[in-house]
Amino acid sequence: MKNLSKTLIFIVGLFFIAFFLRAYLIPQNLFFGPEQGRDFLAIKNIAINHNLTLIGAKTDIDGIFHGPIYYYLATLPFLMSSGSPVFVSFFFIAINSLTVFLIYYLGKTLFNKRVGIFSAIIFTFSFGAVVYSRWLSNPPLSIPLSGLYFLFLYRFLRGHSLSLIWASIVFFLLGESELLNFIFYGTITLLVIILFNNE
Repeated sequence: MKNLSKTLIFIVGLFFIAFFLRAYLIPQNLFFGPEQGRDFLAIKNIAINHNLTLIGAKTDIDGIFHGPIYYYLATLPFLMSSGSPVFVSFFFIAINSLTVFLIYYLGKTLFNKRVGIFSAIIFTFSFGAVVYSRWLSNPPLSIPLSGLYFLFLYRFLRGHSLSLIWASIVFFLLGESELLNFIFYGTITLLVIILFNNE
């Protein structure tokens, strides 16, 4: 019990460090370009004008769009802060930082406690993960969602049939956050199932 408490305190500490590293100097350095302006107009239309949409941010291919999950998630912090991009950014950074818990639990479940702790530490201090999560846009949602997806997929492969439903929901949300995730995670899932069946 004592070791569990120490581990929990350590992981919670990593969460706060992760949040600090990702939120540090955001008010002075938040990039708010044309894409962010377009997204915030869509968020304002949902939050203020109640114009619901099934179309999200534009992709690099004309006529093809991401899903609107980012817009709907951003609506609450948008309303709470009267449309402050900095507050919305902090909100998504907090969601991203929660991945510390997912990474720890996934590493512990797949291997052991040490792997879980080591994985959480790497995620917390990873320069790439820090920079990516500071981007005020829809793709960074893929980070926490991917942790959830692999956890549910693993549980399903280990015999928890209900986890397939949750994995399917998270897979859908991954595609909503970034359209290419349907291809990436679809391919990964197919390979995992093939390898698992060959064991």
